[in-house]
Amino acid sequence: MILAIIFFFLLTIVVLILLTVNIKLRQTINLLKDENAELYSKINTFIRVRNRLKEELKEKNNVIGNSIDYDTKKFFGKKVIVGNHMKSGALQTQKVLQSLGFNVEIVLDPQDIIDNIVVGEKYDAIITNSLYRYGKTGEELLHTLKSIDGFNTPVIVHTIDKDQEFHYINEIGFDGYLEKPLDEKSVINVMDRLLKQKNEV
Repeated sequence: MILAIIFFFLLTIVVLILLTVNIKLRQTINLLKDENAELYSKINTFIRVRNRLKEELKEKNNVIGNSIDYDTKKFFGKKVIVGNHMKSGALQTQKVLQSLGFNVEIVLDPQDIIDNIVVGEKYDAIITNSLYRYGKTGEELLHTLKSIDGFNTPVIVHTIDKDQEFHYINEIGFDGYLEKPLDEKSVINVMDRLLKQKNEV
């Protein structure tokens, strides 16, 4: 009789322990389900946002790409000399111009542009800083070039001065104006106009 009572008591304890474990297990499973549902929702949101951004970027690249492909053919083989005393800036300008099909020569000293013109080098356009660390300014370079007999190459100022196109073109006399940092759209607009004018002369 006593053994039966002890057995029943132990069995009751085991059953209670199993029930407690079962309850804890169900709570853990439900918690994991909730966390997984939240994680799944976040992943789905991330995927939707990523796909939307990819589509927007694709549309943007298509628009830009179409215009650049057209103008790359137009500018292919055109020769440009770039004057910029900052080599890193000159290389960035070179990268943009080459992406449009231009052959690009870089000089760090504005005097090199003058020397090249004097010895007979031919360019479709000259792009110059408005200021240099040493030597002539962009304006002085422009006036020196225009004083050379037979010189008729378009000279474009490349400057950090914002919204100063009227000043540089109408008051100083540059043929074109480009703001830093250089971008393809600005180059296309300026070069298209200047090269048309040069061909009509």
